[in-house]
Amino acid sequence: MEYNQKCHKILQTALTMMEIDKQLYIDQFGKLSAHALVRHGNSAYQMDPDEREAFKGMKDDLSGIDYYVKNHFIDRIEDCSRSIRQMRKYRQQKTPYHPMKDHKSLSETSARQVLKDHFKTTATSLSVSPDVGIDPHERTDEERYSIRNRIRVSVSWKHSVFDKGFEIIKSGKGKHFVISSVSENIAWLEQEGFTAFKVRTVFFKNGYGNEESGWLVVDKSDDISVRSPLCDEMGKLAKPHAFHAELRRAASLIKSRQFRNLARMLDA
Repeated sequence: MEYNQKCHKILQTALTMMEIDKQLYIDQFGKLSAHALVRHGNSAYQMDPDEREAFKGMKDDLSGIDYYVKNHFIDRIEDCSRSIRQMRKYRQQKTPYHPMKDHKSLSETSARQVLKDHFKTTATSLSVSPDVGIDPHERTDEERYSIRNRIRVSVSWKHSVFDKGFEIIKSGKGKHFVISSVSENIAWLEQEGFTAFKVRTVFFKNGYGNEESGWLVVDKSDDISVRSPLCDEMGKLAKPHAFHAELRRAASLIKSRQFRNLARMLDA
């Protein structure tokens, strides 16, 4: 059961009913027996001696009344009290709220899976840190087969990179793993129907990872998301895009790639 607005209204109604019945009960049988019934129900063994004596006196007063009529008064308050306790119990069962911890866990899990899927032969180690980047390595022949590339992504990596479909991009050299992405408003590029992102990536070669920064340019009309990323699960180009250290060079590349993509579609 989930404690929601409807449950809260029912709880308030039950509390009102309880107060009305309790006051009527006090007027008839006294405050002590009423409090004992509200707290413990019909379980006399849980009451203290004074409460038990008052409760016993109340039952003696009702001894000449029909069994079902007599128990109606007791059961009415007991059932209402039990319902209130049960609803309050659910109200206390709150789902822990740790947004930063959740974001960190999701970013770390998603990034590790991307590295595992796209760079199977490269040894990597991933962590979440405000200091985004990759640890430098000494390139020696002895270290080549024991190298482990230690990569760091931010807490917001899943939201800023993975959910946008930018986790893997391609350049003339091959696949890049994107470690950060920031949207940039470039007026002349927007007018031509493109969007630019300032990205930091890791490019792997011979087991070593190097950080490369540059511009990622995509078509504004393309539906790019986690369900429709720039590169598919095999690392093949799924959406035309361009990555280059120089913005104008990246813009020129996306135009030529769009033209080739359109030519292939027409030929097909």
